[in-house]
Amino acid sequence: MLIPAGTRQTFLVNNWVTSFDVSTMVEATEGQVVVERAMYGGGGAWATDSIGATAAAAEWYLAEGCTEGGMQTYVLVQNPTGVDARVDLTFNTGTDEISPPNCRGCSYRPVPARPSWSTTG
Repeated sequence: MLIPAGTRQTFLVNNWVTSFDVSTMVEATEGQVVVERAMYGGGGAWATDSIGATAAAAEWYLAEGCTEGGMQTYVLVQNPTGVDARVDLTFNTGTDEISPPNCRGCSYRPVPARPSWSTTG
């Protein structure tokens, strides 16, 4: 799955898992990525998000998520590096490990370097 430069890929965990307890593992088999988890509930009345990251990495572990009780969990993957990345997503519940075929070996284009802007001068 390709992602155009400067964008991210969003995975709705609800498409593969129905559970009050969901954790996610994201492994970059080539390159490195930045990953976050966003969760929404109450028809969008509230939300929670994983903490920010300062660098790309090859492995990410997202400890909390929920796809039952009207909640939605998203895993967002961005490639901020200059080389292509491939990732595998695995969802873990209290009873299963789910690794959907369409979430394995996803390919991500690199994000180009962004220009720096100066406010002086």
